[in-house]
Amino acid sequence: MNKKTVITLASVFSVFVVLAFLMGKVYKIGQDRPPLKYATIPESTQRFIKGLIRMGGHMAGVDIVEGGGPYDWENGKDVGQREGENWSREEDEFFIVYYKKDKEAVWQGHAQNILQAANENILPLTRLMGKYYYPADQNGRKLPIYLATSPQEYSETASKLLESPYRGQGSIGVTISQLGEAGCKASIVIHPICFQCNPRANNGYVTVLLHEMNHYVFMSSLDLSQDVAFCNWQVEGLADYCANTYVGNIETSMPEARIQYIDKYCSLLKDFPSETIAEYWAGESYFRYMEDAHGDTFVKDFIQATFKNTTEKTFSAMNIDPDDEHTGWVRSLRNNVSREE
Repeated sequence: MNKKTVITLASVFSVFVVLAFLMGKVYKIGQDRPPLKYATIPESTQRFIKGLIRMGGHMAGVDIVEGGGPYDWENGKDVGQREGENWSREEDEFFIVYYKKDKEAVWQGHAQNILQAANENILPLTRLMGKYYYPADQNGRKLPIYLATSPQEYSETASKLLESPYRGQGSIGVTISQLGEAGCKASIVIHPICFQCNPRANNGYVTVLLHEMNHYVFMSSLDLSQDVAFCNWQVEGLADYCANTYVGNIETSMPEARIQYIDKYCSLLKDFPSETIAEYWAGESYFRYMEDAHGDTFVKDFIQATFKNTTEKTFSAMNIDPDDEHTGWVRSLRNNVSREE
């Protein structure tokens, strides 16, 4: 065998080895990637998800991932387990609660309380939303919950999870959701103010955590293969309806000024005005009217229809005229005021 032949064979062998290595690497990457939940996501749905930042605080934490993602579902790749972040954790089979250690172990106690509350929230969420998303439904991922020890850490943690600046002014809880062909990958951040009052008060950790977990289930339930679009009151009003019903913070009447505001500005086919956070209080009010007027089964069916339709098509699927519904809602609010006077 001459020298030229040896060099040629060596070159061919080297190329073969490199190709084999590259093919092996591609195969490994393919094996590690999560399975696709949706073959395709319509352009209309992608545009809507990208535009959710218009909804402010909570929905500023929603992003759509292209190219088969989201990736890195393993909890070992959580922000809370990165070197240098100094998070400790309490966990069980469903949740991981990340917290910062202190000498008195106050935040470890908060983490344990959050872990208990999260598990207790599963049943009411399942009853209202139709399903809870366990790790088995989320590529083995436990839902991460971060307990910020300061307002600055709250914003910084949300920004790291979102991988861009978080601009949710005034929020005390946020669900960061990445949506894509592999599904919905979510994390929750809780503001420290939630541990400074009664746990079941409006701003208490029990109520805020259930509100955020409702977002987690809502976003995980969306059928992204359909033409999906919803209004801000459908997600924020529903989350408040869910949380306040569970903890018993139910208001039976409303000031006349707010009723007039709903009558004038809260069309059911549009976002409610965010400058007055009407998507929360007015949105919750509408869901309470829906339950009173049509029954709790109707509410659950309406929620299910929301997961796969636009707002207009959701009302159509429920055989409800939005204008007539709005009129009935306002009339009901005024009747409640009259009965209490």
